[in-house]
Amino acid sequence: MEAAVAGGADLTRKFVSEAELDEARKKRQEEWEQVRKPDDPEEAPEEDYDHRCLFERLQEQKDKKQEEFEEQFKFSTTPLTSEPSHLSSITTTPPPIMNNH
Repeated sequence: MEAAVAGGADLTRKFVSEAELDEARKKRQEEWEQVRKPDDPEEAPEEDYDHRCLFERLQEQKDKKQEEFEEQFKFSTTPLTSEPSHLSSITTTPPPIMNNH
């Protein structure tokens, strides 16, 4: 059975050795040298890493999606105004029935 590999790292293992980290940095530096502009720093910038636990990251995404969902329907669920003129047009009573005897 082959191990899952992403970016040269074996995903079936929990820990990464220092040698593997150094190799990844070296590769990133080589890629940086190819795209670096003269006014960019000589060393490749470090990759951004979110140090929060998985639960916190997923909770943030869930909250963000919930806010976006609520924002979509924010104006469609606004209640009718309670102004008397507005209410009178809604609650008009039918005219009385005339009995002609």
